[in-house]
Amino acid sequence: MSMYEVVDGGLVPIDLEYLSQFTANDPDVTREVLQIYCAQAEGWLGSLAGAADLTAWRDAAHTLKGASRGVGALQVAQLAEGAEGLSALDAPERGEHFAGIEDAVARATRYAAQLLEESPLSS
Repeated sequence: MSMYEVVDGGLVPIDLEYLSQFTANDPDVTREVLQIYCAQAEGWLGSLAGAADLTAWRDAAHTLKGASRGVGALQVAQLAEGAEGLSALDAPERGEHFAGIEDAVARATRYAAQLLEESPLSS
């Protein structure tokens, strides 16, 4: 399933073809990667929300971008990449960046949790 396929009226939050390639089509590795992503997502959002300076904001956005690319959450990665380019911590668009990222992460983690519950990802 590609990230461009539609599920429940929206784009699939995780590109399963990309994830399968990233994990060498190993269902156990796929399961572990999704579990780690779900477990750490709130921490990444917390790092963004609590960033005390622009460097901390950019570091948190960069971490989220890389982790999201690793699981195929490409929309999250794209939004995090945009957040990395923030020009100042007090920029008006900071809230918009965070809200978009928070929403995309929520969709990706819900989808990942659904995959973990419903799919035979492990052998």
